Parts: sequence; C-alpha cells; structure tokens
Amino acid sequence: MVMIKVDTVTLVMIAGGVLLAALAIYYLFWKPDQKSDFQNMPQPSPPQHQTKPQPRPPPQSGPVLVLFYGNNCPHCHTLMPAWNEMKQSLAGKMNIKEIEGQNPEMSNYAQIKGVPTVRLYPKGVEEHDQFVEYSGDRSSQSLIKFATTGSS
Repeated sequence: MVMIKVDTVTLVMIAGGVLLAALAIYYLFWKPDQKSDFQNMPQPSPPQHQTKPQPRPPPQSGPVLVLFYGNNCPHCHTLMPAWNEMKQSLAGKMNIKEIEGQNPEMSNYAQIKGVPTVRLYPKGVEEHDQFVEYSGDRSSQSLIKFATTGSS
C-alpha cells in the first residue's frame, strides 16, 4: 500500500478548486430560476412543411401604408419615433400596417430588398405589385406627406 502525504496548504487548494468547480456547475446548469443570455434569446420556430400557398396579408379597402421593419435593425429603431407620431396623426384616416420584414413569408410576398422599407399601396395590399416606395427623410411630417399624397 502506498501512502501519500498531503500538507495542509495543498489540501486547502484542492478543496477550494472543488468548491469553485461545484459553484460554476451550479450557476451554469442547475439554477432553475435564472436563465443564461443564450436561453433568453427567442428561439426560431421549426420549419413548417406545408403544401398551402404562402400566407398573404388580409385584404384592405383603400390605400394602405406599410412599414417593413426588422426587430434587430438600428435604422428601424431610429425611424420608429417618427413612424409612431405619423400613425397617431393619421389614426382613423388611413390603413397603416407594420410587418416584420425579416419574416421570409412576407418578404418573399412583398419582395422587399431591405429594412426599413415604407410602401404605399394605393389600391390596397391585394394589389401588391402596385405600390409607391418611400425615399424621403425620416421625419413624421415627410411620412405624413407621403401617406396623404403618395410622393416623397
């Protein structure tokens, strides 16, 4: 039988290492009340294998102003205060929609090239190939002018 002598300092260092490892495992894997940043991220939905046609927006009567935006787009976040002010100003006077433009079903349907994209569909979204795309500045007054006249 082989006897190994361990001095007190080595024993304390080993115990401390085991304690640190146990704490790391506890905080990373076994603490149910808190999730890591990775676990808080929105998870993509599994692909749906459907034979149905692509979903289309509901029919609208009259002109429709649509904002295609991206949740993680800094340009979209910059536009939102002016967009919300414009929405309040035109509430009840015109159909205004916001569509998450990174949704592949909608972006394929509308064939947008980037976000944010603002489009006016004069005959409604059912006539998705007839639209005027906004190219003005990002102020509420310019957006209101575009929505009411159809020109930037």
